[in-house]
Amino acid sequence: MSLLAIIITLGIERFYAVLDEYRNLGWFARWGNWVEEHRTVDSKRGSFFTLLLTLLIPVLLAQQLGEWMGDGGWLPELLFSVLVLIISLGPKDLRSQVESVLESWSKEDIEGGILHAEGLLEGEIPQQPHGVVRKLTEAVLTEANPRIFAVLFWFILLGPAAALMVRLSLILAELQQGEEGEAAPHWLTQFNHFLGWPSAHLVALSYALVGDFSKAFKQMMKQAGDWKHNHAVMRHAGTGAIQLEPVDEEESLIETDLQEVWDALEMVRRAEMAWMVLLALMVISDLF
Repeated sequence: MSLLAIIITLGIERFYAVLDEYRNLGWFARWGNWVEEHRTVDSKRGSFFTLLLTLLIPVLLAQQLGEWMGDGGWLPELLFSVLVLIISLGPKDLRSQVESVLESWSKEDIEGGILHAEGLLEGEIPQQPHGVVRKLTEAVLTEANPRIFAVLFWFILLGPAAALMVRLSLILAELQQGEEGEAAPHWLTQFNHFLGWPSAHLVALSYALVGDFSKAFKQMMKQAGDWKHNHAVMRHAGTGAIQLEPVDEEESLIETDLQEVWDALEMVRRAEMAWMVLLALMVISDLF
């Protein structure tokens, strides 16, 4: 059932990028504001339980609803799983967003490309074209985890409610940062690291298996086991897998080879396929 739900979901996402419009989950932000407004204890402990309540109630409701759907047969259960996966992936389709960025850059519209890259090119944007391209390449390799693989991992392991929890926990952390960039609570940041850690290392290994294994594995082992650097493990493994060379600081954007970004997208696609094959083998093994 998990394999079929994932295949259907990824197929829908690939051909209907318009789904991004329905993934902002504004109801969760409104729910969090409502819980905060009705908080009676003004302390760190009160804030902790408020955030915990904000996160757990939707997850528990999804779990209960999933059990009810399961009682109705395989079709309602499948449809519910697909629906939860659709809203849990993202918030934007990675490939569609990157294609929009590259289309702008191919026209030498650097600023337009950066606007399309909202949520990908975080932090300080490099001034040199080669730096922007390399930053996007690395973002593709790392953002694949919170947008795709962490959701799939927990969906396979614990079901739709766990997949939803991954997405809601990330949204909750973003909401806590506020407009002035305040840090999210430490426990919430660590919880998100925990949710992303297994899949980050599995994806890094997947990059190695479907790319240049020697370079990828060597780079991955430099970061393996580092609790605080899920993205670094994937970035090192991914850049090694696609054999990135040092960038030429003298190149302009039009001269900079954007192929490395396409190679990163292809690496993510191959990793998805590797996961599907592994899951299919697990399903087949259960039949015998």
